[in-house]
Amino acid sequence: MRVLLPSHYHLISLSLLLFLAPMASVSGQQIRFERIQLSDEFYSEGGTHGDYNGDGQGDVAIGPWIYWGPEFENKSQFYEGEAINPRGYSENFLMYSGDVDADGHLDILVLGFPGKESWWYQNPGENVASTLWPRHTILGSVDNESPLIADINGDGIDDLICSTAGQYGFASHAGQSPRDLWKFTAVSPNNGYQRFTHGLGIGDVDNDGQLDLMEKDGWWKNPGNTPDAALWQFHAFPFSSGGSQMYAVDLDGDGKNEVVTGLVAHGYGLVYYKATNRAATEFERVDIMTDDPATSPVGMAVSQLHALAVGDINRDGIPDLVTGKRWWAHANKDAGNSQPATLMWLQTQRQGDRVRFQPHVIDTSSGVGTQITLGDVNGDGLLDIVSGIKRGAYVFLQRPGSLPDAQSMVPGLAKLDSYGQRPALDSVKIDDPLGGFRPALSGRELNLGFESGDLTDWEVRGGMAAVVLAKNHPDSGNEPALGAGEYSADTGEQNKPIGELISRPFVLSHDWASFLLGGSGHAEARFELVSDETGAVLESAAGDGEPQWQRRRLDLSEWKGQLVRIRVVDHAEDGYVRFDDFRFHAK
Repeated sequence: MRVLLPSHYHLISLSLLLFLAPMASVSGQQIRFERIQLSDEFYSEGGTHGDYNGDGQGDVAIGPWIYWGPEFENKSQFYEGEAINPRGYSENFLMYSGDVDADGHLDILVLGFPGKESWWYQNPGENVASTLWPRHTILGSVDNESPLIADINGDGIDDLICSTAGQYGFASHAGQSPRDLWKFTAVSPNNGYQRFTHGLGIGDVDNDGQLDLMEKDGWWKNPGNTPDAALWQFHAFPFSSGGSQMYAVDLDGDGKNEVVTGLVAHGYGLVYYKATNRAATEFERVDIMTDDPATSPVGMAVSQLHALAVGDINRDGIPDLVTGKRWWAHANKDAGNSQPATLMWLQTQRQGDRVRFQPHVIDTSSGVGTQITLGDVNGDGLLDIVSGIKRGAYVFLQRPGSLPDAQSMVPGLAKLDSYGQRPALDSVKIDDPLGGFRPALSGRELNLGFESGDLTDWEVRGGMAAVVLAKNHPDSGNEPALGAGEYSADTGEQNKPIGELISRPFVLSHDWASFLLGGSGHAEARFELVSDETGAVLESAAGDGEPQWQRRRLDLSEWKGQLVRIRVVDHAEDGYVRFDDFRFHAK
């Protein structure tokens, strides 16, 4: 079996969303991604890609759906599965692609909820888009939250690396039919590893040419040509308390690999470890990102880096990092849970014997799941990103530097611009007694007052869509608030929506802004102004405990010219927020 692996191991509803995120490369050429939202429903927290029907076009698989390229508008199910409430969990944690049975057709592997089965789905070859694929169990119980598919023992057949029944090891179908349960080879004794342990990966830690197994508490040395029954030698080292996927890659260019991982899957921290002796039993820790943007080496502090991938994004021959925030992993109970769901890549820059990382935000309203997949989806030689998350299904296509801004990479996407996510770069004057200006796209006023009667120019996350658009009414018998109009966003006091409304990105073109706000005053039910370039929350405000409107004002002079989004956030079980009528003012 040869698998299309994420990173260096060697997408739909009809409303596609486009946003071109600029990021500078070391060569001076901008690295930009075109964001395509395949679905706004939660099916899985991983995804994969490949040419499943043999037509020469790259397709994307997320959850039970295959989105057929190159347009990704048509989709079909390869297994039965329904959308899931984001408060819950999917039986699909990670996905890979590979020709498991060597019949010339690309199959799909699904690694399930920790402690449960994992499967591979056999590509039927014919009628690939009109029939469910036969399912075969790989292993009855797959533990750890970052299992992976790769050839760890060098026999040319990819394995399932995981823990099961308290032991780390790998499952293989070498020498047998892949339709039978794969044989598990333990590399560790039974140390009682439990199913929700975080942090796992493979890589050549000691630079001897063999792929070792890394876990949060150390690494298991691959002995090479020894019987599979022999346990591997363990070198203890506290890499993390249980973070993301782990990699061994040469970041600083000295010919020796460093260990890269997230520190806490549901907290903060991204690090690499540089071996300080030849045997790689002692390491120096180097922080990449910490819990405080003021002191973090990259100037950012993104929480819950549950998924991490490594690949050469800008093709300079140096491995870069791709990660982001996992949204709503444990409802509203994790550190930094209410942060924007940032997806980012960290550009590795070598400076002598030192390494610097330059952060580039790709998106602020998607983030990562338990897996983030890198690969060339459309065959143009550039690394793209596939993401299945609790906010939906996405593919981020890297744009060639020669492609004009106005040209979409996906046929037919440009015609959907009125519902897309192109940034609004201008503003238009508002002709009412309050005056001011509204952000605008090609002369069209953005729907930041909801007077279109729908959610044009807004993305909906979680359960917001059902109840958020409300008819305005006089406040306690008084006259309606100036500027309130007929509709507003109101998360209500009953039938609680848990989620977010996220506006189309727009430029802060004036020094001041105002908006209407009301609500319970709960900290998790609020208005936010978020930088789309850094993911930072520039301003945040909750109501004052009353439903009546108050007009709030913002001094934007510090951030004038930045690209931003509005987030209307309600993560509160016992709170609500009302928002309406965002507008600019000259003074």
